Amino acid sequence: MDEFSVCFTSPLCVDMLLFTEWLSGADDIDAAKVLSSSLQPCLGSISTAVLLQEVKEQYVLFSYLQQYLFSPQLLKAPNFAALSPETKDKLVSSYYEFDKPVIREILGKKMNSKLRKDMDEVSEKTQVSLKSCQRQFDNIKNILKTFDDVEGNIKGVLTTLFHFSDTLVKKYIPLIYVFIFRFETSKKRLQYLSYDDIIICTEYIIEQWTTDSSLSGDKLFDADDIDRSFFEDLRELRNLVLEKDFMDQHKSYLFARLERKLTFSHFAKGIDAVFRLVYRNLFTLGANLFQTKDFRNFFNDFVEKVTDPVKQANWTLKELDVFLTELLHSWGDIKDQSSMRRFDAVYLRYLEVARKCILQIYH
Repeated sequence: MDEFSVCFTSPLCVDMLLFTEWLSGADDIDAAKVLSSSLQPCLGSISTAVLLQEVKEQYVLFSYLQQYLFSPQLLKAPNFAALSPETKDKLVSSYYEFDKPVIREILGKKMNSKLRKDMDEVSEKTQVSLKSCQRQFDNIKNILKTFDDVEGNIKGVLTTLFHFSDTLVKKYIPLIYVFIFRFETSKKRLQYLSYDDIIICTEYIIEQWTTDSSLSGDKLFDADDIDRSFFEDLRELRNLVLEKDFMDQHKSYLFARLERKLTFSHFAKGIDAVFRLVYRNLFTLGANLFQTKDFRNFFNDFVEKVTDPVKQANWTLKELDVFLTELLHSWGDIKDQSSMRRFDAVYLRYLEVARKCILQIYH
């Protein structure tokens, strides 16, 4: 009779409460206090020594699992059966969560070793532990490097290689695009922009000004995913709308609409100068966008050339909203310019996104 050995193992027990504390950078003692508070209603008082031992054992386990969490494909492998699928999903989702203030400090910067060394400054500024800041930095750098090493669209890579949930995928897609576009967001004049300001504008851009191949196709995002035909048409439109006669005509239609907004009579002062400057800058900036590298200064340009002049005119956000909304709708009032009708979709597509972004970054 052949001899063989059988090995029995019990499933790994992961305390998600302690895992959260470990991710946040809490030490053994602080984690034990949190654990004690969670157990008291059910089990009453438990000795500190017992709690500390439990925390230490769990922390050793988390340190061991970290290598698998950094490469979730290994964690999800069928032969790694010590954890249930549900537990694996929870671990991945928690490990790749991030703090918006921390990521805001990273946006617009090169993901290199120098920036990682600066995580102590990020930690001090955001009041997030250094360990957590480093983990968030490493996660993003790892994901971006994976895109350089493999072929596949963004959503596919996140779901197949990192096993992200739909919720996590939705959070990471615009974040990855910020790095793809290499948006400059670290300049002094842009420091007021929050993480949400940048991400919301990025979502508008990728939804309306790109093709969908980066999300649903067979390749990763590249310059071809910018809708170049749209921006070619926008360049042609720019040349037409900035002609003096047409600009004056469009201004008359816009002002006619604004005059009907009686509650906004105050900001009519100096509106002619603001119109000409903002109108010219809006279409000049749009026409200069043609490939990913052209988007680098998107936020800086729109702040400097659109929102700053409006601020100097002391317009409120509501007044700016009225101006941009009527500028959008006034295009339909231009009836005697049949040659312009072919630009209807281009004008609306550009102004809808530009309006949303301008209002988002106008504080």
